[in-house]
Amino acid sequence: MPHDYRPQTPPLSDVGRLADHILQRIARRAREAADTAAVQFVQDASGTIRSVTWEQLARGAWSARSEFLRRGLAPGDRVLLRVPTGPAYVNALLGALWAGLVPTSLLAHANGGSASHRELSDLVGAFRPHAVVGAHGAGQGVPQTIAAECFEHGQDTPLPQVPDYGLLRSLCYVQFTSGSTGSPRGLALHWGAIAENLDSIAHATGMWERPTRVISWLPMYHDMGLFGGLLTC
Repeated sequence: MPHDYRPQTPPLSDVGRLADHILQRIARRAREAADTAAVQFVQDASGTIRSVTWEQLARGAWSARSEFLRRGLAPGDRVLLRVPTGPAYVNALLGALWAGLVPTSLLAHANGGSASHRELSDLVGAFRPHAVVGAHGAGQGVPQTIAAECFEHGQDTPLPQVPDYGLLRSLCYVQFTSGSTGSPRGLALHWGAIAENLDSIAHATGMWERPTRVISWLPMYHDMGLFGGLLTC
């Protein structure tokens, strides 16, 4: 994928229904059910839970969107998220989508050993990101790295009366293989394909037909953890 690649595609109004599935749904629930828990994270082995409401989720995502744009990233730019599952990851992911960026996710190793650095180097080589969130020393060819702490908060960020979806483009996410049997290979995902996938999961489980709680142990760099465990809900 060339480093200066930009998807020459129309804005969201012409590319499908995903804003209604994710971004508009978050904005709508932030207005209608502001104090209701949207997602809860079990933070440690003792079972400590951190709860994020719909309003906090929307504000955190909008704050992350502003942070990416403030740093000079533009629609179509690729962003590698190497952030543990938690509020900072969700804020960065949704903020990147809202800014029209193209994110991908990588396991955030706690020990940072040689295998971790090799995995990061392989994915940087394949994805050629314009920015890496949560990984220092990402190697050559990465224009900038951003600390995960920049996306930890943002719940005080005011939401616009009418959220802007004008930066969105058709290509929105790249899911990579694990790389365990060779170099990681990326699958480019467009809004329409993700919308159909979320529809299928919701229809099969009935989770959009009634209030539903989903428990998942899958991390966000795993496709089912991200799409089946987080975005469908």
